[in-house]
Amino acid sequence: MKICVCTFFTKSWCYSVDSWLEHTLASLRGFSGSLIVSTDFSEECEEKFKIIKARAALGGWTAYHVKSSGVQDSQTAYKENAQLIIARIQQKAFSLARELDCDILWSIESDVLVPPNALKVLIQAIEFDDGYYGIAMVTYPNGQFLGGRGSPQHQIAEDCKQSERIIPAEIKKQIKKREERSKELFDKKEKPKDSEIKEWEELDKKIKSCPPRGNIFELQSKGWKQRGWMDSAYPATGRGAMLPTDWVGLGCTLMNKKALSLATFEGYELKGTQDLFLCWSRWHPAGIKMCVIPHILCSHVKRKVGEDGKRTDEIEIHEAYHELTGELVGHIRWRPRKYINFNA
Repeated sequence: MKICVCTFFTKSWCYSVDSWLEHTLASLRGFSGSLIVSTDFSEECEEKFKIIKARAALGGWTAYHVKSSGVQDSQTAYKENAQLIIARIQQKAFSLARELDCDILWSIESDVLVPPNALKVLIQAIEFDDGYYGIAMVTYPNGQFLGGRGSPQHQIAEDCKQSERIIPAEIKKQIKKREERSKELFDKKEKPKDSEIKEWEELDKKIKSCPPRGNIFELQSKGWKQRGWMDSAYPATGRGAMLPTDWVGLGCTLMNKKALSLATFEGYELKGTQDLFLCWSRWHPAGIKMCVIPHILCSHVKRKVGEDGKRTDEIEIHEAYHELTGELVGHIRWRPRKYINFNA
């Protein structure tokens, strides 16, 4: 079985590569294959690649460096420029993996720290029931744990529906006004103005900030609904579990040959994230099933985001773990910690 592992980063995203390498090499022991590093043309990325190449060679891995131009990072989280950069450097890596004719590809983003048994568990997941799943992801925290339910219309389902929130009277008036205006536009076969779209987006933010009418168990007791993120889609899960998911990220994700053959971004219009584009425009239409694994967990190294939406120089690690004792033993949890690079 030919294995390719790939990662992606730019000059602005080198801050956790040393830790990434330490964790990744621990998981690669006992395997061999190709390690693809996709970056910009900066000297900083070149130096990181040299270290990766030398250390990977000690374990029998052949490292390849692919570079992309025009990928200057604004450091603004989840904006179009950032999504374009990620899609471009990921496409370069996936393209080389296809040229190398690999059987499975493991995508590990450079700010995700994998456990030492990650590759072994991921391979076992896509071998389950003669390849029932074509894609497997080890979950990690990004505000909440990744994985859950969704649909083509709502790529990640709402964790809490509007009807399940405690909404003040003033916001209810705004909701009613929007509904009436939407009906009027529909009848006239017209589109909303840009100003209206912006106003409605702000209204959606207000609605999502309203508290739920109870915890997830109370909400589900009133009628089961599919939820978007792991914490709500599969509450009280953890050790021993492997679960179906409608969407994955690419932070710690293994894909089989068919899934890799479809991992291209032509047609991606920067609406939503590039990983969700693959899920809903490539993999679901091809009948590829995905699973998420909370049996093991990755941690996530992140720059803190300022009020202006830009990432700051302050770095923290969202450390994932399982409860060790009590009634909640084995359940998934995470906690923010100050990030110190012990591998520099």
